[in-house]
Amino acid sequence: MSDCKLERSFNIKFLVILKKSAAETFHLLTEAYSKDCKSRARVFEWQKRFLEGREGMEYDE
Repeated sequence: MSDCKLERSFNIKFLVILKKSAAETFHLLTEAYSKDCKSRARVFEWQKRFLEGREGMEYDE
């Protein structure tokens, strides 16, 4: 996993711990990363996975 992906993983997980909604998480990531932000669908997907107890961002593909 690249450093950039790892950083975003930590950020999403951190915002889940702070009980931010998926919409809030996406908004904050968009502010921080601008055009380099993941898609809204991807952020919502990982938000859900972390809420379900997932520890990392390993892809199932």
